[in-house]
Amino acid sequence: MVNQRGFTLIELIVILFLLSIVLSIGLFSYLAYKPSYQLKSAVRKLQADMQLARSHAVYYNVQYRMVFKPKNKFFNESLYEIQKGTDSKLSDYEKDNQDHTFISREFNEYPGIKTIESTNDPIFHPNGTISPMTTIKLCNTSGHDMKISTSMAGRIKTN
Repeated sequence: MVNQRGFTLIELIVILFLLSIVLSIGLFSYLAYKPSYQLKSAVRKLQADMQLARSHAVYYNVQYRMVFKPKNKFFNESLYEIQKGTDSKLSDYEKDNQDHTFISREFNEYPGIKTIESTNDPIFHPNGTISPMTTIKLCNTSGHDMKISTSMAGRIKTN
């Protein structure tokens, strides 16, 4: 009697069927988690840029301002700019001096981000403080939102 090794066709079909079920469950779980992941990534990126503007304001002894431009009929994407002042005065952000953009970012690298709203445009001062107190809200396509808030003492906190 010859000892035959291997799998029958029925066994292979059953294994492929079970493997396809496990992979489809994993794929749907990933797709459900993806908007939340993109929202958290966008919030971390925005918070890192705010920390960068604050540290540059302290290091270079110059004010920096973050300006938010929400998505509307003129802009396809929500974006923000970090503008550098020429002195430690607010008058340096007037229309004549708007060529001091330090960072300009759109949220097109995070396609799940739908809106960005800000209560104020924060100004980062050379002494490490931030004025006025600001709350920034980011919302993704599935309706979840996260907020970043600043305090006068210079703290940047995610809620």
